Amino acid sequence: MDSIYTKNDWEKIQETLSKVTGFSIIILNLSGRYLSSTCACQKFCLEIRKNFELKKVCERSDQQCLAHCRTSNQFYIHQCPFNLLNIVFPIHVQEKHIASLFVGQIRLSKQDWELLKKEFPFSTSYSPKYEEIAKQSSLYQDISSHTLEEIQSFIRLFQELTRSIIPKIIEEKSEITLQKEIEKKMLELEFATTTTQERFEFLLDYLHRERKKNCTLEELSDISGLSKSYISMLFPKRTGYRFSEYCQRLKVEEASKQLKNTTLPIQDIAMEVGFYDVSYFSKIFKKYNGLTPKQYRNQ
Repeated sequence: MDSIYTKNDWEKIQETLSKVTGFSIIILNLSGRYLSSTCACQKFCLEIRKNFELKKVCERSDQQCLAHCRTSNQFYIHQCPFNLLNIVFPIHVQEKHIASLFVGQIRLSKQDWELLKKEFPFSTSYSPKYEEIAKQSSLYQDISSHTLEEIQSFIRLFQELTRSIIPKIIEEKSEITLQKEIEKKMLELEFATTTTQERFEFLLDYLHRERKKNCTLEELSDISGLSKSYISMLFPKRTGYRFSEYCQRLKVEEASKQLKNTTLPIQDIAMEVGFYDVSYFSKIFKKYNGLTPKQYRNQ
């Protein structure tokens, strides 16, 4: 079975699953970028995302759901602002959480919502205001509705997929994984004749370029060939800051620029630099700037 699976094979399976379940299905990396083609996205959702402000509402909701999945390391059910059901399942390869399977965009009765909340890990960004907007659309009424029993069956199905079948596809045949391996080998060749100082400077440059991501010591170790503990030791020695502090300072620096140079809402700026909790973002921002984001923008 391993030898016949490719990324295209998965997308054929994805399309079939979408037709059978009525779910929109997509695989995303940990930062929310699509790794497979979107399958059967609801027409209502496509229409809503044509509106810039409503698109931002949807994206924040998606990121909230993905963040819960990342931090809990388990599947998570999310009620979107328009009262649609979304579920995110973690995908592990060699015991690492490397991607997520996002399924959803379906309707559920109020009674089943309450039962679902009691049974499974749950978060919500639901707003009656946005549900009222949804109800005015005929496309919203066209979205399929499922019973609690059907949802429970689908959860078991997708759990099996994310625990066994999808990891095999990604691990063995994915073009994405192959590309990462190629990049890693190129870096290994490049680093073969470099000093520790040169490698560390490369990592600092990498963190600066990827400051909107939530980079980890493990990631830096993979691309530099230096151990996590050694990199952790180098940061205070070479920069004066621990790794986590250095990353936070980069994010706050980027956020400060956006607060001064754009009119983006503070919540959007927080997400842009990798903070999915606005309160925590404000706390970290004030720690380094002495002002809250709002005070900084208004000064």
